[in-house]
Amino acid sequence: MRQFLSRIAGTSGGLALFLSRVSSAVAQDDYLDYTYDYSYDSGAADAAAAGVFGAFWLIWCCFALLGVLLLVFRIWMLVHAIQHAPEDQKVLWIVLIVLVPFADWVYFFTKRKEWGAKKAA
Repeated sequence: MRQFLSRIAGTSGGLALFLSRVSSAVAQDDYLDYTYDYSYDSGAADAAAAGVFGAFWLIWCCFALLGVLLLVFRIWMLVHAIQHAPEDQKVLWIVLIVLVPFADWVYFFTKRKEWGAKKAA
């Protein structure tokens, strides 16, 4: 029993020594930095950059969509010219629509309705 009590006393003495060293280390402010820098970056610059990037991306997507729609319109006018143009003007309109910018719009406003009505009748 005496050995048991001496072990408990020795252990408690060692524990007390350990706790005293830990408490003295904690009491020292060498490794703890309680100062805080309140001048941190709030991320406003990053948010502004993300907003500018998002705006440019949105504008780019709009122009890409416009480009796809114009390509579809050009193909539509080319198919219409192949199907409805008179034989003597078919090659002319095909070459014009394929090679000349805005020739598909000229075809749309000048010849499409005229030849589409003749074929339907």
